[in-house]
Amino acid sequence: AESRPESILRVRIRQAGILGFEPQVGVSVGGHMRFVDLGNAELQVGLEYLGAVHFDNAEKRAQDSDRQNELRAVGWVLREVTWRDLKEHARWLDLVKKLKLQIREAEKLRNSRLPFRPY
Repeated sequence: AESRPESILRVRIRQAGILGFEPQVGVSVGGHMRFVDLGNAELQVGLEYLGAVHFDNAEKRAQDSDRQNELRAVGWVLREVTWRDLKEHARWLDLVKKLKLQIREAEKLRNSRLPFRPY
């Protein structure tokens, strides 16, 4: 993880029983490497932590927005997470619920693409 809040997010995701998410997952996009803060590469589901720098620095926010759009264009589903999501219990529960739903949807999509094996 690149920041303390990203580390906290990773630990709390695991405590919520959500496995398969690793920090700084590299994704090749148009010959360039882009990184997802916390991602499940197999399912292409990721979490992006938005810290204070994203709200204080318009250029940093624009760069992150471009990066996220590039990742979405190659099939990634991304959810933005803020400190409030980590701090406020109701917001955290909502994030976990929505993330689990996204994971189930990604698993269905992955399974629909697997070849049929009758035996």
